Amino acid sequence: MKEALQHNKTTQLKDTSKSSVSQCRPKVILQDNRSVTTQLKSNVSYSAVASLQSQPALSAGSLERVNIPEPINSPEPIKIHEPIQKKSNGEPSVSESENTVSTSSTLNNSNAPIQRFPGGKWAMGAIGAIGGAAAAMAGPALAAAVGIAGTAATVATGGLALAGAGLAMGGAYLAHKGYKKAKSWVQPWRAARASEANVRAGGRPGLANKVSQIGNVNERAWMADIMEGDNRHAEGGAANFAGGLPFNPRMKFQLSPADYLHLATAPRLADPNMHFNAGTREVHTAYNPQQLLEVDNELFMSQLDVDAMNPGEHPGTLIDRQSGNPQALDREQQARVDLLHDTHERVNNFDYAGFDGQFTNHSMGASDVALGLAVDGPAATNRLLNTEGHDGFALGEDHGDPSTREFLADNMQDLAVNQNVNTVYMEHIRHEYQPSIDAWLATAPGTAMPRDLDNFVTRFDINRSAINPQGNLRRVLTQAHQHGVRVRSIDSRASQQTLGAGRNDSLPLRAMTMNTFGEQQIRADAVARAGGKYVILAGAAHNNTQASVNNSAHGGFNKGLPGFSQLLNIPAVTVNAGGTLDLDRDNVGDR
Repeated sequence: MKEALQHNKTTQLKDTSKSSVSQCRPKVILQDNRSVTTQLKSNVSYSAVASLQSQPALSAGSLERVNIPEPINSPEPIKIHEPIQKKSNGEPSVSESENTVSTSSTLNNSNAPIQRFPGGKWAMGAIGAIGGAAAAMAGPALAAAVGIAGTAATVATGGLALAGAGLAMGGAYLAHKGYKKAKSWVQPWRAARASEANVRAGGRPGLANKVSQIGNVNERAWMADIMEGDNRHAEGGAANFAGGLPFNPRMKFQLSPADYLHLATAPRLADPNMHFNAGTREVHTAYNPQQLLEVDNELFMSQLDVDAMNPGEHPGTLIDRQSGNPQALDREQQARVDLLHDTHERVNNFDYAGFDGQFTNHSMGASDVALGLAVDGPAATNRLLNTEGHDGFALGEDHGDPSTREFLADNMQDLAVNQNVNTVYMEHIRHEYQPSIDAWLATAPGTAMPRDLDNFVTRFDINRSAINPQGNLRRVLTQAHQHGVRVRSIDSRASQQTLGAGRNDSLPLRAMTMNTFGEQQIRADAVARAGGKYVILAGAAHNNTQASVNNSAHGGFNKGLPGFSQLLNIPAVTVNAGGTLDLDRDNVGDR
């Protein structure tokens, strides 16, 4: 089964009381595996019902195990503005007389049209001024030429001169008016572009400014389409972050005396990614909201003030808006825009010729036969890596089925010893966990994982590997550690958060943004791999071409989205019921 890529689930907050809930902070109460109730001090309770993508919450030390909504899961977007008006054919509504695109926003309460080319009136005025001046000069010249030909001619040419002078003055007036309307040919267009981006980026001027810098008009409009209505990226955040910390703080919280006493436990005080100040009762952390939810849900929930949440707002976005480091938020916005740009470029410039030249029907037919005859996993991987000589292969899984992870864990020793595999690239590990992975793999086998990685892995396995502990993530990582195999992330927060909610192209675009990021990581890691081979462990939908589903009226992708197999010229395979491998062929029709 192909990966469903359900990275965006629905989180819904329901008010079950009519009482006032102002100035109340929720306290976490243990519930069943599908919901968490937060009991407020005013005895008003909220039910946070989450269709979880993965991993129930895990706590360490004094932490309770609860299930709470993922901060990146996607409820319906906040309706904060009206979209750009569309014609019946799906194109933006353009006024031919003004050459404008109309937008409106409740953010600035302005319905003024955005002028695409405001220099037009300036040009008309300039032409009028020049024509008028020419006519004014032509009148007297004609009068002199006619001379004494007659009074009537003199009067007529004088009238022509006066008319020319009037036309010149009128033209000058129009030119002045056009100049005031558009002081230059360029700057007003740039301002209009930034204004439109701000409206469509949900009133986040920092993000809008980054989008407005994209040079290609179609790409810029496509990017604005993606961000329109997406409320998952906050701007603003907290101020006055402490200096001199052993890490770059991502968020800070101000705790009440009671909360500080309750939360300043030994595991947290020992966490190198947290800093507790007993004097100010401030907590600085290197974790982003998604990490904090995965690593320490009790601290996350202590900061989730439901009274301050906007309709439809993600819990993590609220915490970022109140407690995030503005510099870190700006860097994440830039990473998001950069990844969208790279994805747009990679897809639209991709050429399948290299892949098709290597993976012909004849060569894939031979692989099918050989893999069908393989008696076990080592025989199948040996065929791909040694006999056929590929640098690696993409191992596709269904995230809900641990059998693929079990195959990788079972064959880790053979891959390392006999197949020269020294690196596994994993979708499951987001890039912010890479430092903890690296630190742990540098220790002797049997060493405990760092607190953040340990909590994340346990949470992951409770949700996705409970039916088969032999295929859990911890076992894959432990086997890699034991046999000296490097583990590298090919997923990032930016690639998980590129989409506006409710888009019909959300899953293909999610797949392609991760593929773009992953390809960049794999290619950049080639030197460190030092000639060693590799295995990619990702959802099967990442490994071959995704059919393009483009709902941008401005044009985003005009062809299919290549998978890891096509991007890196390696075979894509899946694990079959017999515990060996089947070739997973690309569907040419999806291109």
